[in-house]
Order: sequence, then structure tokens, then C-alpha cells
Amino acid sequence: MVLTLSPYLPASNLFFPVGFVIAERVLYLPSIGFCLMVALGLHLLNARIKRKNCDIETINNDTEQTDISKCTSSYWTWFGMSGWPLLVCILLHTVFTVKTLQRNVDWWDMDRLGQAGLTTNPTNAKIHFTIANNLAQKGQRVCEKHYRKAILLRPQYTAAWINLGLVLVNMDRPKEAEDAYATALRLNPASGNAHTNYGHFCRLQLRWQEAVHHYAQALKKRQGDPVLLFNQGLCLKQIGNYTAAEETWRLCLQYHPTHGDAWHELAKLCGKTKKGGDQVKKGQWTTGQRAKLAEGAFRSALRYKPNKEGVWLDLTQLLTFNGKLQDAELVIRQAISSVSSQSATAYYWLGNVMQKRGLHTEAEKHFKHALRLDPKHSQARRAVSQLPGGNA
Repeated sequence: MVLTLSPYLPASNLFFPVGFVIAERVLYLPSIGFCLMVALGLHLLNARIKRKNCDIETINNDTEQTDISKCTSSYWTWFGMSGWPLLVCILLHTVFTVKTLQRNVDWWDMDRLGQAGLTTNPTNAKIHFTIANNLAQKGQRVCEKHYRKAILLRPQYTAAWINLGLVLVNMDRPKEAEDAYATALRLNPASGNAHTNYGHFCRLQLRWQEAVHHYAQALKKRQGDPVLLFNQGLCLKQIGNYTAAEETWRLCLQYHPTHGDAWHELAKLCGKTKKGGDQVKKGQWTTGQRAKLAEGAFRSALRYKPNKEGVWLDLTQLLTFNGKLQDAELVIRQAISSVSSQSATAYYWLGNVMQKRGLHTEAEKHFKHALRLDPKHSQARRAVSQLPGGNA
């Protein structure tokens, strides 16, 4: 009885409300108590019937106590049980075995589990939310209906508003999506999830300043989140706050040193801005200490993103601009052999390096190969035309 009642009270909502995650786990203990009570009840019933129906063998005429274990019975027995208590026990085992098998079918996958829950409790917002999440992962638009049903049943369901907003973004309905995110934040202004998704939405809408604000709010709940820091850096770069963008990406790399995209963006920023945040002229790269920082960041990016062609090409351009032509040739040849064998731009830059080294015949060969890969490549066409005796 103690095992049945004591664990049940915290999950009963009599004293304070608890969520289903806690409740369903606490309810396992009352189940144990209930099973023990049933077993004890069957044992007592079996003992009483056994005492009544079996022939009691008396040790002597003055015996004051009956030894049940020495009884014999006309009923067949199983684990010490006989008669109708045994039949009840078998019936219980059979019924609950069948129920377990049926429930196992419900748990076969999320679709069946959701439908089973919906059949049992169609007004449960959590069930509609779970079904909607499963449908959304499969890309099925009907998930919107279940999110809206969950919200109808529980208007304060912040998570449902957030996920509805995400679905609406993917369905190219930005106005409704923004309304959903705004509602989620009105219900829970400190929601890290809501600020994260609203920040992504603003970034996609090119509303950089708003995106920075929402990412900053989300980071209060998710300190050091590399995705948030990386995207915040992108937005800061777009609004021209290069110093803050660099600091943000460096912070991102402190928490996640293997973030190849962050290394790449940091390298490009160092390579295109002077100390203090001023940009270099278009088509140029930094020199000196900033160039060394950029080169180091590019090489770190290659360590974690070796198949990203843009990193190889950017590093080649930086090295070429700083006069490190042999290093630039080595890098671009490695790029061509590993990830850029069919890239016209890669062959153009190899030709560019060869031209700067005075190897015009070699340069012309690579420029023309770039044009064979992409006849519309304007840089390669212009380079061929500027070669001695060149003909584009």
C-alpha cells in the first residue's frame, strides 16, 4: 500500500502541478505496489480456499495449529496455486500479455504511436504537437494543421508557436511566420528557442540589425552556442561592424575550435580588413601581420573543411597578393588534385600564379583549360587576350 500511494501523490497534481515527463516516471513505482497487492491478494485467497477444500492431515488429536503446507488437494496446482485463484492468475497474465503485444504495435513507429495517442485522447495538445513534429521532419505540410490544433487546445503553448513559425517560413509565408514568432516571444520573452528562430528569420529577410538583437538574446540562454555565434558574426559583418564580427567568430572558435566555416569567415575578415576594422580596397588583400593571421586562419579552415573549394581559392589569392607565389602554386595545385579538378576558377588562378612567375606559356595553357571547362569564364577570357599574341 505504501509503494502504491506514496509515489502516486507527487504525480497526482493534488499539491502542485507536475509535467508529464516527471509524472510518467514517478508512476512506475505505484505500478510496482499495485502488482505486489494483486500477488498478495491471490496468495491469501489461495491459502483460504486451500484450507477449506483440502483434506487436512492432523498430526495428533491435540493439534492446535493446522499446517497448510502438509495439505493435499484434489485440484491441480501450479507454483503452489490451485482452483479458481490459479484461473484468475492465468487470465490476468493472458489479458495483460495481449495488451502488451497490442501496445508494442503502437510503439512500432512515431506515426502509430501518435495515432494511438490521438485515439485515446484527441484533446491533448502535446499529442498533436508530437504528431506535427513527426510530420514536419518528413516534410509533410499537414503538420501545420496539428500545430494549429495544439495551439487551439493550449494557446500558451510557446513551443508550438515556434515550430509553426518554422513551418510557415519553409512554406514561404513570412508574414504569418513572423506573427507566430512574435506571439511566442509575447508568451515567453526569455525563450532562447524563440529568439534563435526569430533571429534566423530576420537573417533570411536581410534584417541584419534585428537578427543581431535576437541572437544576443538567445545567447543569454545558450551561452557559447557555436551556431548562434557564427550567425551573429555574419550579421555583424553585413552591417559593417567588422571588429565585433571578428570578436564574435573568435569567441565561437573558443567554444568550438573545429568550426571550419568560422575559421573561413575569420580568415576572410582578417584578409580584407585592416587593424581597427577598416576595409581594404576591392580586389585587394591585407599585408603584414593581418595577412599572417588570415593565412593561419585559412589553413585552420582547410584542416576542418578540406573539401570546401572556396577556402583553397581564397588562400591562393591571399598568398598571390602577398607575393608568396610558390606557396600559392602549391595550394592551388593541391586544390585541383583534391576538390577542384573541374573548376574553371581554380585553373584560372593557377594560370594567374604562373603568369606572375613569368611562365607565360604555362599560364596560357591553364587559362585555356579554364575556358574549356567554362567558355563563359570572363576572367580567363580576359587573361588569354592579354597574353603576348593571345587570342580569346
